[in-house]
Amino acid sequence: MDSIPTANRLPRYTRRDFLRKSATLGAVLAGGITFPSSRSRLYAGEKRLFEGVTLNLLLNAEPYAYAVRKHQQALYEKYGIRLNIELTGLGGPDYTKQMVEFTSGSGLYDIVFMSPVWMADFSPYMEPLEPLAKKWNLDFKLDDIAESFRKVYNSWDGVWYTVPFDGDVHILFYNKVAFETPEHKTRFRDKYGYELTPPQTWDQWRDMAEFFTGWDWMGGGGQKRYGG
Repeated sequence: MDSIPTANRLPRYTRRDFLRKSATLGAVLAGGITFPSSRSRLYAGEKRLFEGVTLNLLLNAEPYAYAVRKHQQALYEKYGIRLNIELTGLGGPDYTKQMVEFTSGSGLYDIVFMSPVWMADFSPYMEPLEPLAKKWNLDFKLDDIAESFRKVYNSWDGVWYTVPFDGDVHILFYNKVAFETPEHKTRFRDKYGYELTPPQTWDQWRDMAEFFTGWDWMGGGGQKRYGG
């Protein structure tokens, strides 16, 4: 079995090599890449599709980098891609370090872990992914990413630059019995002028929090309750 070299710095490819080949990594990490003629096993004398490519990554510290390290050996065995990983501190991605490298034109990093709020600043230095995806028939599985993240986290000025690593979604839990009790529904409608259903706006959220506060809506013997 091949193993990934552990040298501190591996031989670098040129920017042209990177732009021509490195979109592969993003597609694999995003959930899979499909090459029409690819096979899981190599035969004697065969060359892996990206043999000799080394990508330099700047990633947030563990445990975040684990998501990349988890696939590191498989990437090398199947595609011939070597990863040279450098970690930032626990505080998160390092804006200053990345911007210095970008503006100086050093080309030190091929892929970086960044915050989407930096997209406007970083976009002049990033390679659009859509042309590379079309050229290499890469499937980034964007349909599996929440629309808000696809639009806000991945693109700037209508151009697709990044693949999301993490995204937080707020979820509302509510007491279904409390909302469906006929007495509660009538009492709420009489007071606020609309139906008691899960809130769709912050104004409705406030009304419902007020409605379910300060009285025994669970019928527990007079105990005052707070919130729905």
